[in-house]
Amino acid sequence: MRIRGRGGEVRVGYQVAATLGDWTLTRTRLGPAPEYQAEAQLASCDTYWTQQRPMDVDLKMGNRRWQWSGVHPAIDQQSLAVVLVGTPAIH
Repeated sequence: MRIRGRGGEVRVGYQVAATLGDWTLTRTRLGPAPEYQAEAQLASCDTYWTQQRPMDVDLKMGNRRWQWSGVHPAIDQQSLAVVLVGTPAIH
């Protein structure tokens, strides 16, 4: 399964470390603890907060948001890559 979208945030607590542009979410493992690979282009980022860990990744899916907490993404000024384990919290 592969989903493409646009929009979301990467946060450290309540601080926004980065806002997301286009992103891709690919399921890499099935089962009770599914695993996903997410890649995204950054629309903006805060250099200090992008170096802090752990982070929450929040992907915008229409009127909802899929959120994973406590992750450690590879992030730079332009892009993000992260492995997301488990079922997301959907808000």
